[in-house]
Amino acid sequence: MIQAGKRSPRCRWLVVTLFIISLAAISAAALTWIGQVSESERRAREAGSELARLSSLAQQRALLQHQLTDFDHQLRTSRYLLAASSSAQAGAELVTHLKRNLSSRTSLVEVKFLPSELRANILRVAIRAHVRGDEHALLRLLYRNEQAKPLLHIENLYVRTLDSDRQDSPRQTRGALDIRFDLIGYILQQ
Repeated sequence: MIQAGKRSPRCRWLVVTLFIISLAAISAAALTWIGQVSESERRAREAGSELARLSSLAQQRALLQHQLTDFDHQLRTSRYLLAASSSAQAGAELVTHLKRNLSSRTSLVEVKFLPSELRANILRVAIRAHVRGDEHALLRLLYRNEQAKPLLHIENLYVRTLDSDRQDSPRQTRGALDIRFDLIGYILQQ
């Protein structure tokens, strides 16, 4: 018989086993909870750093918007762009610049208006010019067009010598050239 104060070894093993199983279950639950808490803390840190980054971007956006407005105003008031408000007016302005830089030793043979291209809010306007003259006068013409304000540049330059022996052009002197080029300028669209 089992005495009231004494327990059998089998009962002790059962109590110890239940105690160990309870501790293991509590430990597993605690470890799971600790993992979830650390994951939540990691997510909170990431969200906080993302929020700080977005807040910084929002502040920078206002500053950048102000700087962009200032730059746009400076660009419009500078003489770097053509003064025209349409591509047709800008083409006419390019022709005027070209004619202004012609000398007595050069002649404008032909001008063609090329299609305009809009990139962002800047319209690229171009004309194709065909000019004849002596080498030095044509070089001066090209230089003056590229160095003037508004900023213009030259692309697709083709140079050809003219035969001085041709009978259809008795005025041509030795060293006369025939050049074709695209003269390009820009206007700022609204």
